[in-house]
Amino acid sequence: MFFEGMDFYSFPKVEKLAFASQNDLRDCGLGYRNEYLQGTAKKIYEDKIELETFKRLPYDQVRKSLIEFPGVGPKVADCVLLFSLEKMNAFPIDVWVKRAILHHYVSQLQEDLVKKLLANNSMSNSVYEKINAFGRKYFGDYAGYAQEYLYHYERSEL
Repeated sequence: MFFEGMDFYSFPKVEKLAFASQNDLRDCGLGYRNEYLQGTAKKIYEDKIELETFKRLPYDQVRKSLIEFPGVGPKVADCVLLFSLEKMNAFPIDVWVKRAILHHYVSQLQEDLVKKLLANNSMSNSVYEKINAFGRKYFGDYAGYAQEYLYHYERSEL
């Protein structure tokens, strides 16, 4: 769509992604995510998954379903839950949120978890799950809002 001198694009339909050529996907600039995107699109299309129904299901159930999609791990699932599926209790953790937790909530965490967080730049799934559980419990039903504020605060403190 062209509006006021600018081109606008809508997100393609799932069947278009599912059956797109690798060249077409490569042109989108997704890099290694091409195969994950196409695999997920094919699963949604072939299994006739209605993503809107995920909004009505509980967080844990939807998260488990999302992690079954190709290339979707806990963080991506939590991002989709928060930013697309209206699950305000989702608590995605990236390096900035991890820093915020260490800077402001370290006294709330178990000592062995703090040691693991300080020892590694990356997080194992088990460490991610522990921080995720902390954030969801500590911040409650609106943990996703807290996550956004923590992220923004850490980024703006540079």
